[in-house]
Amino acid sequence: MSAVRTQRQALPYALYLLGRRSYSTADLRSSLLKRYEPEETETVIARLKELRLLNDALYADQYVQARQRMRPMGKQRLRLELAQKGVTG
Repeated sequence: MSAVRTQRQALPYALYLLGRRSYSTADLRSSLLKRYEPEETETVIARLKELRLLNDALYADQYVQARQRMRPMGKQRLRLELAQKGVTG
């Protein structure tokens, strides 16, 4: 399979996943690596970041707001959960 064809398939699949829910970069990378080669995965992730469709800081803010609404918890616990999802800082 050519690299162009594979990338053309990987990007729509990544957009499909992001359309269903928010993803951290690490979560999306993990999902894409199940279907695509590392090089294609990194190319797609870079493109999504360039288009501002993948943003860990925004993901973290949304995650914290949702968790506080649904099941409030302390800052340490939230940091731990975000770290488990590959979001640091």
